[in-house]
Amino acid sequence: MAILSRIITGVLAQTSFLADTIFTHITVTYEWWVLFAMLIIVNQKHWIQAALKVLGFFLISQTLVFVVEWLLVKEFYFSYWYRWMEMA
Repeated sequence: MAILSRIITGVLAQTSFLADTIFTHITVTYEWWVLFAMLIIVNQKHWIQAALKVLGFFLISQTLVFVVEWLLVKEFYFSYWYRWMEMA
């Protein structure tokens, strides 16, 4: 889920006809990410399992979003990536 959703997110963020829409801002806003985290949390039986899966989800997904964007536009948005890693 983390890998597939982040590759799609990275591609959507760099699609030109979606400029200045929710799809291009999904990599820097948190609403969608909170939704994904809540879906992971409510499907776990133990709190430690939920916490570890959400941590892994954010570490994998956010790194992949910025790697995909880097491959598409040849620019790595380190300041955003660093902020997301702090939150994760």
